[in-house]
Amino acid sequence: MNNVSTTGPPREAGTKEILGYVLAIIIILCLAFLGMSPKAGTFNGLDVFLVSLFLILIVVFIDLRLRIIEMNKTPSQNRVIQKITMQELLVRTVFRGKTTSDKLNLLGLNLLCLLPRRYVYKNPTLKRLTSALIEKTLIRERGYTWNLNHPSQFHLISGEHEKQIAPWFNMYGDTFIDIGSNLGKYTLTLSRRFGQVYSFEPCKDTYNLLCRNIKLNKCTNIYPLNIAGWDDRCSLPLFRRITPGLNSLLLKDALVGTEQVECWPLDNMDLDWGKIDLVKVDVEGAEYQVIHGMSELLMKHKPTLIIEIRPENQVTMNKLLRGLGFHLADKHDMNYLWRPIT
Repeated sequence: MNNVSTTGPPREAGTKEILGYVLAIIIILCLAFLGMSPKAGTFNGLDVFLVSLFLILIVVFIDLRLRIIEMNKTPSQNRVIQKITMQELLVRTVFRGKTTSDKLNLLGLNLLCLLPRRYVYKNPTLKRLTSALIEKTLIRERGYTWNLNHPSQFHLISGEHEKQIAPWFNMYGDTFIDIGSNLGKYTLTLSRRFGQVYSFEPCKDTYNLLCRNIKLNKCTNIYPLNIAGWDDRCSLPLFRRITPGLNSLLLKDALVGTEQVECWPLDNMDLDWGKIDLVKVDVEGAEYQVIHGMSELLMKHKPTLIIEIRPENQVTMNKLLRGLGFHLADKHDMNYLWRPIT
């Protein structure tokens, strides 16, 4: 990553930065050997402690190098700020690994995240190593055990993600519908407050991750469905993006591929809905189609709605939801809280 000067434009990485990246790669490879070797279990407690201490010192050293950059939060420096924020989050996450092996894997991810993202994604070896470290690691966070498949998901399960709208979810009821559940953050946390949860996730890889997290936490009242909410029954291409949580049926930028998915209007699904008390919709631009396809359910059950609405959809969504008997109760950024008109 390039250093940023407060007195001029960002300068190119110097010799020290390049040596730092080389050192990080060497340590990552050593960590991968220790963490993935079948003989890893032969290390005694002192060995593990010394290795962990050494890696923590390396992480802190490089993290301090990032911190000394004085930032003015100009657009060109936002990536630096975001990178430091992610690094701080990962350092804290290391100590939440479920086992010693998980903690070592998380330390390796810390070092990988210090490298410029473009190098990691363009280097097949580093990309495979990142995926392997993430997928074989279990994390304890806020009373749940999580398995992830992408670095961005560390932020999703943290208390910092969408903390401004967290009070909206502080409710209890019979049925919660999570449309666009991703790895299951809201699906799992609200399963303890609701009698049953229907969780919709169309991307196959993310759906499998969701199912693993449900199984890890022994949740028996969650019903995952590998389909997309829509206003017509059909099969459509899901545009997969670099960050799994941003996959979309409509948005085609930053593509890494497509996947054909099954789409259903929820009104046409013969499920035991019970009394629907809360619906969360986060579908990257397809919120109108989802709500239009479940309008009968919404008029019948009158649940609370928490919807991410993109700016280009605000006018049509306002008209649709008001016509269904809902009023806007609160908003933050692109997240909107709608309640039934009483």
